[in-house]
Formats: sequence, structure tokens, C-alpha cells
Amino acid sequence: MNYLSQVTDLTEPGDASRDWQGSVTQGTGTSWGSELMLQRNSGDFTGWLSYAYSRSTRNFPGLYENEFPSSFDRPHMVKAYFNYSNDRSYWNFGINYIIGSGQLFTLPIGKMRDLNGDLQLEYDQLNNYRSPVYQRIDLSLIRIKDVSLLEQEWRFYVYNVLASKNPLYINADFTDATLKELSVNRNYLAFVPGIAYVVKF
Repeated sequence: MNYLSQVTDLTEPGDASRDWQGSVTQGTGTSWGSELMLQRNSGDFTGWLSYAYSRSTRNFPGLYENEFPSSFDRPHMVKAYFNYSNDRSYWNFGINYIIGSGQLFTLPIGKMRDLNGDLQLEYDQLNNYRSPVYQRIDLSLIRIKDVSLLEQEWRFYVYNVLASKNPLYINADFTDATLKELSVNRNYLAFVPGIAYVVKF
């Protein structure tokens, strides 16, 4: 990939007088990978099992000397989906399972005081921290019933049923004025239930 853009300075994003074009640099990127999938698409039980290995890097000479992993770099990923569907049964269900490499975030490696005495965090490169293993289980349950020539369905869903702590966002700061202890704050998305009523005619 060529002509990728990256913002280099967002210290004062609300200042309309700043020339934002001077804060953008261009670089290149590379993405590659391979996936193996086993799939069953007939019978009452269907689904698939897949494993993917992939890498994605970026290179911005105006920012860093060496290339670095992009936000999409997730080397290992295993996905499994199983579904039960039977025309003679009022209940159908599905299970989705995902486990793989964690997401990348940018954390500081040091700190300093500027000439005004304000704290400045030091970074070596973007995406220098990978969160722990990503893992998630989703469940779906469908209740089917025909009434007066109308096919009706109640659909129940639970996203991340085990409430696995997969971070959506990570930021870091120092806990007190001594600047000795780095505090890493993580935001998670817990399990999310859902329900839907569908009428087909």
C-alpha cells in the first residue's frame, strides 16, 4: 500500500488557526496472510472452523525510522461457528467462538517536564503494546412458530456471554505527582443481550 496518511501532531486539534496539512505525513504499508477453513453446509448441524495467520505493518519515515505493526495486525485468529436448524423443531440455536491475538494500542515509555513545567509523555512508536488474548463467545436462540399462515420468530442473542475483558480502548497516565507509577486504564465491552421479534409473510 502506498500514499497512506498519518497525523503527526494533535496537541491542539481545536485550534482552527493551525495548518492541519503540516501535521500529516505519508508512508507505505504491507498486509499479508493465509487462512484455512473447514465448513459443513448440509444437515441439521452446520458451521465452520477456521484459522488465520496474518501480519500488517506500516512505515512512515517522517515519524519513525523502522516499520511498525498497524492497528489491524492480529497474527493468530481462530473462529468457530456452529448452528442447529431443523424444520421439524421449534427451537434453533447458534454458537460463535473467537480466540486470537490481542489488539494493539499505543502506550508511553517515559515522561518528562517541558520548559513550562508541564508533564509530557514520551513514545517510541505507534502500537507498541498488545493486549492479552482476545476471546469471545456469542449465543443465539430462535423460537419458530407458525400462526395463521405467518411464520413468526423470537430471536434471543447474547454477545460476549462470558463477559470476557477484551479492551476497546486503553490509555495511560501517572497516578500521582511523583511520576513513578504508570497507571493503565482499560475500557471493556461486557456481555450485550438482545431480543427481536420477526414476522415473515
